[in-house]
Amino acid sequence: MTVAASGPGFSVRDIPFSYRGSWFGFSPVIAEKTYAQDVHLVSHQTGMHPVLRLVPAADAGVTATPHLLTWSGDGGRIDLAYESADTVRLRGRGLGLRLTAADPDLTPFSGPYFYHDPVDGSFVFTVYQTGRRYRITVLGGQAVPLGTQALGTAERGVTLAGDWEIALEEYETARAPYGGADTFEQVVKAARAEFDAFAAAVAPWRSEATPAAELAAYVLWSATVRPAGFVTRPAVLMSKHWMDKVWSWDHCFNAMALADGLPELAWDQFRLPFDHQDAAGALPDSVTHSEILYNFVKPPSTAGPWAECRRAARTRSIGSWSAGPPSG
Repeated sequence: MTVAASGPGFSVRDIPFSYRGSWFGFSPVIAEKTYAQDVHLVSHQTGMHPVLRLVPAADAGVTATPHLLTWSGDGGRIDLAYESADTVRLRGRGLGLRLTAADPDLTPFSGPYFYHDPVDGSFVFTVYQTGRRYRITVLGGQAVPLGTQALGTAERGVTLAGDWEIALEEYETARAPYGGADTFEQVVKAARAEFDAFAAAVAPWRSEATPAAELAAYVLWSATVRPAGFVTRPAVLMSKHWMDKVWSWDHCFNAMALADGLPELAWDQFRLPFDHQDAAGALPDSVTHSEILYNFVKPPSTAGPWAECRRAARTRSIGSWSAGPPSG
């Protein structure tokens, strides 16, 4: 069965394919103004880091909608969908994939180590730059490993051919073997429902006359990360490309975009910089997973957005907005 794609299409060169709460996305953008030839898994924990490279076995075009990333070519296709914020599923039908570490060099202070886990048969990258592990569990077909336990410079990863399916997870130290029971179609359907509910909340007025509204909602939804590191609340990063921070200016505008439909999430955007206000009253210029910067100062921009968000939230009796703005 072929999964049908729907929703606004977009280029992953412009907007990364990601999922609400996830700290990683899929894009050929691997650094500031740096475009790779192939789509990469790019993590935003401890910085922006290309982790894995995804190379189809034949020339293939890439298309993206909010719930499905697809490579099509040579009579076959590969589909990728998020099962959760830290897990994706990939399925190939007649098109193979080479899934390898983006960095070929393993040193004492950088790079990936790759091994075969005898407990569950999975293949695991442990990556110095992100401090995370990336586990491949084969659900169908066969994966041929490359460079397991290799040291120094080597190609590390797996090749998949014919019809195949895998789960790919990002996690910190250890977790139970992958146990997902949903079919690929169910995963796609659930991802679509998650985004559709978000879009319905933040832009219920959208119509054929507002073609950009759903894509704008996707940008907000997919740029959201779950709390981790210095990010103390669910936060909308300005992008999961290289502008992967919360700035003490832009956060107000994200709050305004969310206030009518998701006022609690809007409150989180407004409040996050104040979580890091210092003893002198200064707000940080920016906050991201592993960095807080105070060395630049912007004129305060909170008063107008605060009033607008509070007006929207008042209609829903959202308690967090009723007490007044944060101190400072």
